[in-house]
Amino acid sequence: MSDMSSKAALPTLPVRRDLPTGSDDGLVVVSVGWRFVVEYAAAYTGAIIMLIAPLVVTLALKLDALVGDRAPTRLALVAGLGSLVAMVGNPVFGRLSDRTTSPLGMRRPWVLVGLVGGAAGTVTVALAPNVAVVVLGWCVAQLFLNAVLAALLAVLPDQVPPRQRGLGSG
Repeated sequence: MSDMSSKAALPTLPVRRDLPTGSDDGLVVVSVGWRFVVEYAAAYTGAIIMLIAPLVVTLALKLDALVGDRAPTRLALVAGLGSLVAMVGNPVFGRLSDRTTSPLGMRRPWVLVGLVGGAAGTVTVALAPNVAVVVLGWCVAQLFLNAVLAALLAVLPDQVPPRQRGLGSG
């Protein structure tokens, strides 16, 4: 196995995690490997799918089953309120994850909490007997899934050196 292929197979992290990867203090920042890039892309894609799939299909079907012809206006209400919650939740959870000190790291606790809360909100929507519960469930899902997104977005500048960020983000 060549030296180049062994480097690509193993993820590596910055030498010092308490400084930004672009620091000018002379520290060597080690490149991330393909495994990190693939895992990061899979995590981010999964989080986006958890947000988009219910919005595009499930909410409309659920509201149609609950209120029939009034579903389009109720969908606008649900989506609008969920968007407001997301607008507030994302920066709040981003700030919290920046300040978290945990044995699991700064970001991982918020990803885990967000996944559990987002799943609970999504199940609430699925089992909702009326529009008010759909609104509540979707707002909970938006709040917690935005915790996942905020933590995942912050992983990129935390772990990936500036010269690799294009590869890591897209």
